[in-house]
Amino acid sequence: MATYVELMSKWSANADKQAEINDSYEGHGIPRLAADQIRAIAAVDHADYPQYDGHWDGWRLCRITSDIKTKGGHAFTKGDLAICNDPGFLFPGERTVYSIRLGCDVRLDWAVQVIETGGRD
Repeated sequence: MATYVELMSKWSANADKQAEINDSYEGHGIPRLAADQIRAIAAVDHADYPQYDGHWDGWRLCRITSDIKTKGGHAFTKGDLAICNDPGFLFPGERTVYSIRLGCDVRLDWAVQVIETGGRD
């Protein structure tokens, strides 16, 4: 089990990754590039878990429109870029969004503005 200090260090590093993605997108404005960068971060964070191989393929770039806190901690700050899936038939109106800050998927039914058009191939 991770210690409090280890978790704080990871969350700080993940917040830095999120800031890099946000700043990079503001510089180039290419949705596909930003989405690919986030997918790469997710893949590295989950490299030890083969069930996540390709899990985020086809997810679209989105911007979070509100601060979001979950039981796991601070998931998103207003303005963060993330990747999200298309709403499914089981949860219409809800999207699953990858949180770089937490290093996991979060299900949201609000506060998601899709930037990138298209969806799963």
